[in-house]
Amino acid sequence: MATIAWIGMAVSLFVQYKGIIGLVYTFPFVYVGITIIIGSSVIYQSRTFNKIELAVWGTVNILYLVLGIGYFIYEFELKDFNLGNMCKVPVTQAELDQVSAANFFFAYILLAPTLAHGVVCTLRFLDIGKEGFDGAFKGMFGIFCFGLFMMIISTFLLVCWKDGLAFIGVVFLAVYAAFQVTLYFKNDGFMDLVWKRVNITIIVLGILAAGVVSIFDDNTSTFAGISYSMSVALFLLWSFALFHFIKDSNESTQKPVYYAGALFPVYKFNPRKNDV
Repeated sequence: MATIAWIGMAVSLFVQYKGIIGLVYTFPFVYVGITIIIGSSVIYQSRTFNKIELAVWGTVNILYLVLGIGYFIYEFELKDFNLGNMCKVPVTQAELDQVSAANFFFAYILLAPTLAHGVVCTLRFLDIGKEGFDGAFKGMFGIFCFGLFMMIISTFLLVCWKDGLAFIGVVFLAVYAAFQVTLYFKNDGFMDLVWKRVNITIIVLGILAAGVVSIFDDNTSTFAGISYSMSVALFLLWSFALFHFIKDSNESTQKPVYYAGALFPVYKFNPRKNDV
């Protein structure tokens, strides 16, 4: 139902904008919808891609790139990149054109295919593990790595070196978060104390780093930098708490949870250690 609604939204965009603009706006939604349908079917059944699915997958990706590159050539010019990287607010028309060209190249041509292949590979790894990476999934993982590399390079060359460093930091945190999630489920929902302390330390250092960086960034105030980082940290912590509450409720028979009279501390039975 979500996929049908997603494609329906794409159709409404096409009707709204029409012509080549409508097609450009619509096709990313259709692309993501088709990849979700094919990828989820393969992963859900714990199998590999058949020839028809590979053909559809390859055709959709080729059409997506052809449409994106074609519109890029139609709408922009190479001279739009003559300014190099810009670490300032765009003011002139040439600077605004470069920002528009860089955003389209980054978000449309690189971001959507990279995310699609990365999500499918991640779900496959969580479902079966690295043993389930046959030729098709190895190729998808290679496309994901290449797209990620191109996104980093384009950020450094076309946007700003500060944004490039920030993007590398985001990639590092995403890889670290994926590693922590893998450990969490591998240990049946329990984390070692040392990893808990490391994660808390990273959150605190991230908030402090945002404050330090915002001091030297003319476009961001110190208050905004710290507020943004704390908002992200609080969102992740609240999401983790909600996930834990639902998980504990569903597993209450195998792993009973005891809440103290003052709410804290909270005790949970660990059947692997036969202790709380």
